[in-house]
Amino acid sequence: MELHCEADCSCSEGCCDSPPPLQGELQQHVTRQLHARETHGFRSRDFARRCEFWRFSHFKLQHEQDTHDPEVAELKLSFLRNRAKIAEIVAHGDMVVTLAQTGVCAAFSNGKRLAFLNVAPDEVVRSIFLNRVNSSLITVSVFRSDNFSSLKCRSTSLEYIRRGQPEAGFPLFETESLKWPGFVEFDDVNCKLLTYSAQDKVYCVWDMKNYEELYRIPDDDIAEVKISP
Repeated sequence: MELHCEADCSCSEGCCDSPPPLQGELQQHVTRQLHARETHGFRSRDFARRCEFWRFSHFKLQHEQDTHDPEVAELKLSFLRNRAKIAEIVAHGDMVVTLAQTGVCAAFSNGKRLAFLNVAPDEVVRSIFLNRVNSSLITVSVFRSDNFSSLKCRSTSLEYIRRGQPEAGFPLFETESLKWPGFVEFDDVNCKLLTYSAQDKVYCVWDMKNYEELYRIPDDDIAEVKISP
């Protein structure tokens, strides 16, 4: 692409009837980048990288949180007391729930820690799921007391978490044995949960609103289960 006139061109062909160029350092930078992209195709990758920088250049740090506080969390297992990277983050309004790779789960709001969601000293949280249907948080955990052999699910209202009362939650799927290769899956699109009990060889579909059992399917000759609207 060739540029036929400059911004201050006074030609009479009508090619310069466009509005004057935008002012400001950011607008000028974007204009230069667009010009480079159109005239130098080989710089498209560099252009994409620069766009990514400007896309997030106005993000500002609001709060810094730390999940590492083993004394307050009353964690007994040695690896739970180690500092670790964050594996999962979910957010709802001003509340943020984080899960560390070691299995420590904590909730924060407006720069303050609300509570640790490890309700037992030997609990290792493996996954978290924000249930927007009934405004609760589901934790999937294993425990040292049974040698970390089975998954235990728990639902805790976000209001209880906000009050610093994670112990007010209640267990889910107590009738199911979720030992390996058993599992639990969440389908937030269709508001359903799927569990598989390897011991009973049964798939169960549950309502995400009230956790009622909807279907119980023996796993004879079943290779995969899909849920659609």
